[in-house]
Amino acid sequence: MAHVLIVDDEKLIRDGIHAMINRIIPGHECILAENGQRALDIVESRKIDLIISDIKMPIMNGMEFANELVKKDFRIPLIFLTGLEEFKLVQQAMRYGVIDYLLKPLNGDELKKVINTSLDYSLKSVGYAISEITKNNMEQFEFEIQNSLESLNKQATEGLINKIFDQIENKHYLCHELQRIINSFSIKHNIYGPDYQYHHQPLNIKQTIQITSELIDTLQENNNESSLIDIAKSYIKHHLHEPPTLVEVSEAVHLNPNYFSDYFKEKTGESFSKYVARLRIEKAKSLLKDTSIKIKDVASQTGYHDIKNFRKKFKSTVGFSPNQYRKNHKLLYK
Repeated sequence: MAHVLIVDDEKLIRDGIHAMINRIIPGHECILAENGQRALDIVESRKIDLIISDIKMPIMNGMEFANELVKKDFRIPLIFLTGLEEFKLVQQAMRYGVIDYLLKPLNGDELKKVINTSLDYSLKSVGYAISEITKNNMEQFEFEIQNSLESLNKQATEGLINKIFDQIENKHYLCHELQRIINSFSIKHNIYGPDYQYHHQPLNIKQTIQITSELIDTLQENNNESSLIDIAKSYIKHHLHEPPTLVEVSEAVHLNPNYFSDYFKEKTGESFSKYVARLRIEKAKSLLKDTSIKIKDVASQTGYHDIKNFRKKFKSTVGFSPNQYRKNHKLLYK
C-alpha cells in the first residue's frame, strides 16, 4: 500500500481526487491537505510515497511547497495539477524536482498512468542513498543534454545518454531524472502531447534515445512555420465531423494549447475557434448542394449532433436556413 498526499485548497477537488484514486486504483491510503504548509507538516511527520498538488493555493502555494521539499531533501515524486493558463509555471516547477503534471479537468486513465509510474519509482527507490558524485554527474548531464537537444544534435545526445547510463548505478533515480529533464525541455519549447508525457517515461537506453530523437524531429518540424500550420489545418479539415478541439489540434502539432492558440491567430489572422466555425459552415454549404444528402447528415458531417443547433448556427451565419439555402442554390443552377 502506498501513501498518497493530495494537496488542494478546494475541498471538492481534494475529495474528488481521493474518490477517483479509490475507484481506479484501490488499496492506497490518501492523506489530504488544504495548502502547501499543511502538506509540508504532513511530509515531515509521516511516510509519503507520492504527492499530487495544485499550484495556486493560499498560505503556501505549490511552487513554494516544491521548493521547500528540495531544500529539506525530500525525494518524493511530486505531480502538479495545472490549468492551461498555468502551463508556463510548470517549466519553473521542473527545476524543483516536479516529476510530471496533469491538466485539469482530470482524466481517470491519465491519473492512473501517472500514479502507477510515479509510485513505481518511489517504492523501488526506497533505501537508495544518492551520493554527491551521482548528483554532480546528473547536473553535468542535464546541462550537456539540454545543449545537445537545443542544437538538434542526435549523435551527441545519444552519446550523452550512453555515458550517463554507464555512470549511474541507481537506474530508478536515473529514470526519474530523465523524465523530469525531458518534460522540462518539452515545456520550455511548448512541445505538448501524449508522446512527451509521463507514460513514455524512459526505462532504458534504447527508449531514452528514441524519445529524445522524436523531440529533435518535432523541434525541426516546428521550426518550419508553414509546415506547422499546414499540419494543423489538415487535422482540422479531416476532423470537422467531431469537431476538433484546441487541445486535440495542439497535440497533433505537439504544442502547448495556449501557445498554439496565439501562434495560430498570429500566422493565419483568424482565431482557432473562428477558423473551425467558418470551415464547418463552408463544408455544410458544399454538402447542401448535393440534394441526395439529408440535412441531418449534413449536420452530422460538420460536427453538429443537434440538428436544431445546426439550423440556428447556419442561419445566423449565412442568413438562410439550410432548406432555404438548398432551394436557392437549385434555383440558381437550374
